Parts: sequence; C-alpha cells; structure tokens
Amino acid sequence: AGEVLALSLKDGARRWAFKAGAGIAAAPAVADGRIFVGDLSGVFRAIDAADGQAAWSMRAEDKIISSAVPVGDAVVFGSYDRTLYCLARKDGATRWKYKAEAQIHATPVVQDGLVLTGGCDAAVRAIAIATGEERWQTPLGDPVAASPLAAGRRVLAATLSGRVVGLDAASGGLLWDTGERYK
Repeated sequence: AGEVLALSLKDGARRWAFKAGAGIAAAPAVADGRIFVGDLSGVFRAIDAADGQAAWSMRAEDKIISSAVPVGDAVVFGSYDRTLYCLARKDGATRWKYKAEAQIHATPVVQDGLVLTGGCDAAVRAIAIATGEERWQTPLGDPVAASPLAAGRRVLAATLSGRVVGLDAASGGLLWDTGERYK
C-alpha cells in the first residue's frame, strides 16, 4: 500500500502511518529516532519514528529495493539506478555516490570501514565508507542478488546460479568457490 506503519509492541495498535506514495520492498532501518527507507519510485526518506513525519528525502533515478544500513553518522543503500549512496543521516546530504555496472538491490554490509555490496553486474565490491572509493572488486560471472556476508577476515557471497564463494576481506581475492556442486 506504500505505507510505513508504526505499531505498538505492547498490543499491535497502529501509532501512525506514513504515506510514501509508492510501494516499499525494502525493510526499514532505524537509528537515532529515525526510520530510513526507500520506495519503488526511487525516493529515499528519513521519517521521525515518534510521529511519522518526514525529516528529509532524496530521489534516486530508479527504484530502491535495498534496505538502508546506518553506520556512524551516515546511511548507505543501493538503487536500481546502479548507484550505491552514502548520505548524512542528519539531513540527507550526499556524502558520496558509487556507480556500479548494473542494479544494486541487495542490502550492503558494513565491516571494518568498508561497504560490501554485490549486484546484477556479477561482482562483489568493497567501497571505503569514508570516501566512496573502491578498494577492490571481484568479478564472479553470475549476478549477486543477496547481501554478502562478512565473517571476520572472509566475505561470503552467493550467486543466482547457486555458487557460493569465499573472498579475502582485505583484498577481495578468491579463497574458494563451490561451483555448482551443491545444486
């Protein structure tokens, strides 16, 4: 219905509803009294968690299916416009934008100062959260539709063809690849 709803945890009663105007496919993220969520028209918003009023918004060039990840005083998310965005949580000011080769619909993962993301361009990337600069990129040959998993010094990623790969978190080097053995 294109709404963000706040429900009472005590009894499930509706506290407020925010009309986004377009469908919402991403899970909202909450930090510091604000809800961060994008919609299928490409609008990303910060909504006040107490009263459901919009604090700020920005428009991407295509739909947003990626959930947002609050980190420090920023929030990061991907869009079907092939862009990974990093915005200031306070006012939505753009900190940086990173352009991929295809849609980014999985939720990014942040670990050790890096934003890890995969996408329809069949690669996993590590982007510096402070600057937006690419640290490494590992082509996999298959789209990466789900969020990568950061596991200590390893990054795990699954492709649409059923492969799971293990990458070195520092360099992006391929450590192992299941191929199709678990299909």
